[in-house]
Amino acid sequence: MREDSKPADERPRRGLGRRARPWLIGAGIVFLTVAIAAAAIVAVLLDRYAADLPSVDDLGKRYKPPQVTRIYARDGRTVIGEMHADEGFRTIVPLEAIPPVLVNAVIAAEDAQFRTHAGLDWLGMVRALAVNMWKGYYAQGGSTITQQVVRTFYLGREKTLERKMKEVLLARRVEQHLTKDQILFLYLNQICFGHARYGVEEAARYYFGKAASDVTLAEAALLAALPKGPAVYSPRVDADKALARRRYVLSRMAALGMIADAERAAADAEPIGLVPEPRASAPWAAEFVEAVEAELRERLGEDALRRGGYAVITTMNPDLQRAVRRAASAGLAAIDERHGYRGPVVRREGDAAPSPGGVEPGPDEVPDPNRIHLGRVIAVDDRAGTIRFRVGAATGDVRLAEFARYNPEGLAPSRFAEIGGLARVRFAVPPRAGHVGRLRLEMGPEVAVVVLDPRTGEVAAMVGGSVEARGQFNRALRSRRQPGSAFKPIVYLAAIESRRFTPATVVNDAPEVYGAWRPENATRGRFAGPVSLRVALARSINLVAVKILERTGVDAAIALARRLGISSELRRELSLALGASEVTPIELTAAMAAVAAGGMRVTPTVLREIRGPDGAALPVPRPQPTRATDAASAYVLTDMLRSAIEDRDGTAHAAAGALGRPAAGKTGTSTDVRDCWFVGFTPQWAAGVWVGFDDNLPVGAPGPEGTRSGRGRPGGVAESGARAALPIWVEAMRAAHAGLPIAPFERPEGATTALVDPATGLLAQGGMAGAREEVFVEGTAPTGRAPRPGLRTPADFAIGEAEWVTDAGTLALREAP
Repeated sequence: MREDSKPADERPRRGLGRRARPWLIGAGIVFLTVAIAAAAIVAVLLDRYAADLPSVDDLGKRYKPPQVTRIYARDGRTVIGEMHADEGFRTIVPLEAIPPVLVNAVIAAEDAQFRTHAGLDWLGMVRALAVNMWKGYYAQGGSTITQQVVRTFYLGREKTLERKMKEVLLARRVEQHLTKDQILFLYLNQICFGHARYGVEEAARYYFGKAASDVTLAEAALLAALPKGPAVYSPRVDADKALARRRYVLSRMAALGMIADAERAAADAEPIGLVPEPRASAPWAAEFVEAVEAELRERLGEDALRRGGYAVITTMNPDLQRAVRRAASAGLAAIDERHGYRGPVVRREGDAAPSPGGVEPGPDEVPDPNRIHLGRVIAVDDRAGTIRFRVGAATGDVRLAEFARYNPEGLAPSRFAEIGGLARVRFAVPPRAGHVGRLRLEMGPEVAVVVLDPRTGEVAAMVGGSVEARGQFNRALRSRRQPGSAFKPIVYLAAIESRRFTPATVVNDAPEVYGAWRPENATRGRFAGPVSLRVALARSINLVAVKILERTGVDAAIALARRLGISSELRRELSLALGASEVTPIELTAAMAAVAAGGMRVTPTVLREIRGPDGAALPVPRPQPTRATDAASAYVLTDMLRSAIEDRDGTAHAAAGALGRPAAGKTGTSTDVRDCWFVGFTPQWAAGVWVGFDDNLPVGAPGPEGTRSGRGRPGGVAESGARAALPIWVEAMRAAHAGLPIAPFERPEGATTALVDPATGLLAQGGMAGAREEVFVEGTAPTGRAPRPGLRTPADFAIGEAEWVTDAGTLALREAP
């Protein structure tokens, strides 16, 4: 049978193969040509891009990004402040400090084959390409951890073919030059976890309030869920999406054998335990943190501090700082209550007229943002919680919730402030043209408190004002105010140093005129006559202080003040004896601390230790004690200052027994009660308190809203250092001494005692009534005996009949003409 007579399906197919062969050969040639062309193009592109790629040789070695500088209290654990670069928070930690559970969670979520691939996941890239082409937009990335490192350090997130090719090339180079652990180290410290937190350490601190080394499985899975989309999966943004993403990470870890299924289920059931969102600094320590930052800038320089990474241990005791803040707030609240420095702000007849609280600016006047003004209420908003004031040509809002001090009843703005009422305000944020500024209420006085260790100069607590916030004026360090009688201890110490005066020296408290100046006592026209220096200091008699300064010399007092650490300008005039020259609270407190330390002055400091980004301790020179006065003179003054507290007529007698231990100190009240002070010490702590208005309004003067209590007049007769500042000092010192043993003021060598007659300052006769044991610097005790009872004594002379009664033990009476 011929072949062409066979059925078609049985005929040979040789002809079809001959016909198909040319087509296959052609297709092969075309494919080969395209492949060669593509390879050539790729080669050209690779060669082109490779030439422009950065070197990755030292990527691991030169990785020094800006880091957070963290400021700690003296316990080294309590974070009181942070400083960070503008781009965000980062703290570098070595890979060995990151627990395996967190490393595994990140690998499971981001790159399961990380340990085995060579930097690229080709299958993942092809899959992502297919998905993106199918959806018509960039839906998947398909990047490995290595590629993400490359993007982060070199390329950014631009979605172009050129960037992708560079990414592929750099990923291969990174894999060739770095180990897998080095790549993980870079990734885990560099990647963003949302809310400007970079790296696992800052993320763990921000979300969970702990170091990365301490995170649990559930916390690790949540952190690993974030790099895919921090703005989407952050638990602070959307808790449901965060939980869903965490569940995915846990399931991936279980599928890869990193955790058991029971562990997965237990972690999946845990709620998200977020800590409150941290602040840049603890509000109760804001002024302390700013003081530390200023010193760091001076020591390290602005550039080094900007790069950061330092761990700073300060001198602050966090428990004491909180207690001192509470004491200051309570003291101000008591003053507010006494004088009506509280709301509501109501419109009163005559509000348009000047008042002791200030003057309302004219309608076209541009207010000075650094001054306190009278603002007029023009609107209230209960929903926003604000009160709007017009201050001259500007307007500003007060957020009433920030000023609970003046609103103890928690009134709504509409009940707190009446339209048309006046209140003292200051711009916290000055208004821009056409905008509303932010105001703060200034209805009551301000406060400053410093507590420091006399032996080391370490500042343990500091309050610079009533507002707990950064950016406030720190009155403890920067406010120069008249100390009033709180400066007298320096005048008396200079007199004791001269060896011409002792605590027993009797001086006549009688009127005296110095040129055009006629100093007066606080008692206004009442004089004590002949009194000892001890009594004069305890009762704060002005005329005696002026007389001993005249005889000792103003220059001697100023020189002593400089040795004690007071650097503020001191005027060379006799009014120095009454505290007419301004000083800062920390200066005066440190000066008295030197007396407490036996005459050894130590410059106040807020730093204990600084560790660099590498963990190495940096040199922090410790303040070295310097001799400001001899120990015997310091002890004699200390004993005299104890009388201010212990004697019934002492100006600080209200504090007698309050601490349950020996204490010394001095009140101060400047002219018209514009400044109220108390500065005092024990052997363990020294503290100073100032209370007053920033614009020198008398403490106790009625404000524009009137005085609820009806007490007082301009000049505040009800207020003084003893009433306004001393209670704050007592509470602060109680907190400082909690748990400390009672320590005496130990008498040093060079100090001695003798039994004297207080009326004459001479040695007491045997069995003399009222004799007291007095302290002296050796060689200055009196040598003469007091007259026997019944003989005429200096106390028998009328005022003006006795001037300098005793001088180093010599009785010298002068009859008045």
